[in-house]
Amino acid sequence: MNPESYRYTDDQVRSDWHMFAAVVEDYLRDYTGSFEVLTLLRKHLAGGAPLNVPQVRTVLNCMRHDTNVTGLPTPTGKPKDYVEFGYGNSKRNVIDIETRKPLERQKSRYIKLPTKLNKSYGMSTSIRSTRLHMLHPDSYIEYDRETQLYNLKIWWYCTTPWGMPRCESRVKLKLYTAEEAAFAIRVDELLGDDAMVLCKLCEEKWERHHR
Repeated sequence: MNPESYRYTDDQVRSDWHMFAAVVEDYLRDYTGSFEVLTLLRKHLAGGAPLNVPQVRTVLNCMRHDTNVTGLPTPTGKPKDYVEFGYGNSKRNVIDIETRKPLERQKSRYIKLPTKLNKSYGMSTSIRSTRLHMLHPDSYIEYDRETQLYNLKIWWYCTTPWGMPRCESRVKLKLYTAEEAAFAIRVDELLGDDAMVLCKLCEEKWERHHR
């Protein structure tokens, strides 16, 4: 099997979290390229926000294609043992390499549900968090077949869909309407230190999105 087809996985990142996180943080701090995923995560890190497991895994898989990077641990994530060919989603186009017999397609664990959110701002409930973000309109609720739970899959304008944690993570978020957000910012201004502020990168991305 071609080594290039292997990928880093969340489980591998978790198995040596401190090592992988340190390698990725050093790489992002020195990154001067223009790949949007990496530039967004570099700004995310520079803003003082920690990286989560999916973000570290994403950067590692990008680093594998950087000719200036050497000495990375070998990825352990193997591709599925089947070949797809032809067009459409017909089961007859998915076969096992060894037996040459059709494979049954597995149902996706997550089901994306039609979602309309009445909140447009949000922030972490961490005591250190003071930055209010704008909620991306493509955020949605999904159903997890395995746990039979409904998860809120959201992200901000200043980050990427794969950069935000699922709601079962330890990160807790509070969402606001535009009126609630304006009121919260005003109250914090009156209180003084560590006042809540609107994320500038969110504002810039929102303006570009609505031009």
